[in-house]
Amino acid sequence: MDSMRAGLTLMIITLLLGGCSSMGPTTTVPGSGPAQVLLQQAQVLKQQGQLDRAIALTERAVRIEPRNAYAWYELALLYSAQGEHAKANQFAHRSIQLANENQALIRANQRLIERP
Repeated sequence: MDSMRAGLTLMIITLLLGGCSSMGPTTTVPGSGPAQVLLQQAQVLKQQGQLDRAIALTERAVRIEPRNAYAWYELALLYSAQGEHAKANQFAHRSIQLANENQALIRANQRLIERP
């Protein structure tokens, strides 16, 4: 029960601080709705080191909003963190395809692809 309360508290703090972030569009979850809620929850799990659970939530977000470039980028980051670089590159390329004119997101994906 305490770990659940701590997790919920951490998620609320993350959401509040995310609104104050000045790091740009690639570090905060844009919008609202079911996919964005899943992405926010995945961010908390990622910060807790629970990458498998974060991936599962991010994959659900992608199924809900398959044209969400940010969700594909987050999925690429998670797979990269697990050392699955082929999948990470595949998802980063998909994010670039969907990013339209979001140059910050495109550059972030390109940096991810260029990692050794």
